[in-house]
Amino acid sequence: MDVLKTLIRPQISDSVFELSKAIMKKDLNQSFTLYHDLTLLKVDPLAIIPILGWQLRLMMQIFELKERGMNQHAMNQILNENPYAFDKAVEYTRFTTSSNVKQLMMMLSHLDANIKQGKQDKKIGFERFLLESVR
Repeated sequence: MDVLKTLIRPQISDSVFELSKAIMKKDLNQSFTLYHDLTLLKVDPLAIIPILGWQLRLMMQIFELKERGMNQHAMNQILNENPYAFDKAVEYTRFTTSSNVKQLMMMLSHLDANIKQGKQDKKIGFERFLLESVR
């Protein structure tokens, strides 16, 4: 089975969704396994950051709409997101809190800014983000 996993790599978008899930579940081993899979596919950390940011933003919006008492159907109509992405974001909100998502969004935005300003190496910075995100 391990040989098959090595030979058949998942799609990039699926890996990033699964990486989000691992972060929300605070699963360090899975987070680094998925990140490693993405690096084998030659995905740059700078490409992962905005996708994770988008997923975190979507989760934050879901938390806010839940607080207003909206059901999933109404939320999806308001947010007008891809149904698959929306369902994944709803699922991931079950593993975390809105304050944790806010904290992750801040960490990710600081990382992005520091990388773009040359203050942080993208690979080391992203790995540090993963370590800090699962605490």
